[in-house]
Amino acid sequence: MSNEAVNEQEAHPVSTPDEILDPEAASAAEALFVAEDDDDVIVVEEEAAAAPEADGLQAELERLRGELEVAQREAQDNRSRLLRAVADHDNFRKRINKEREDQEKYGAERLLRDFLPVIDNLERALSHAAAAEDASGLSDGVAMTLKQFRATLERFGVKAFESVGTPFDPERHEAIQQVETEEHPSNTVVQEFQKGYFMHDRLLRPALVVVARNPSDG
Repeated sequence: MSNEAVNEQEAHPVSTPDEILDPEAASAAEALFVAEDDDDVIVVEEEAAAAPEADGLQAELERLRGELEVAQREAQDNRSRLLRAVADHDNFRKRINKEREDQEKYGAERLLRDFLPVIDNLERALSHAAAAEDASGLSDGVAMTLKQFRATLERFGVKAFESVGTPFDPERHEAIQQVETEEHPSNTVVQEFQKGYFMHDRLLRPALVVVARNPSDG
């Protein structure tokens, strides 16, 4: 045998049959192989088990997200309903207050309107008494009564308004006659048959008037 062959055999000794058939060495090698295979199996099993768990968490997250969106919509709807209810309550309160104010301000409107003809009669009586002879006592009494009556009505906000010499206003005048004249512009009140009255800022009774019509106006 050459020296090179001897050196190669020493560097890489050949296992003897006894070494190959050693039970302990074979068991260790087999155990190492099985252990390596078990680690691979465990990793694979863990990955397989983690996949359904991740899917479950994702599904739970989507479910919670959906419930949150529903809860947010319900909260928005409840807020809108609450705002509408507050606005309705505020409008109702304002309407009730307005009705109460009107009741206090205009509650006696019908009664005071019925009193107006009494004033008309007193004014006529005063006018006739002033034209009669030896009626100064009666005239003074009627004038005093009329003054007192007017003062009482004014405490309720009832006041007469002047119409003669003013333009005709359909909002507070009722024309019962029209006369042709060149002394006044057309559509001017020239005579008043019955006074008109306001109760505060509301028309209580329109004035009955005569309106001028100037022929030159066509």
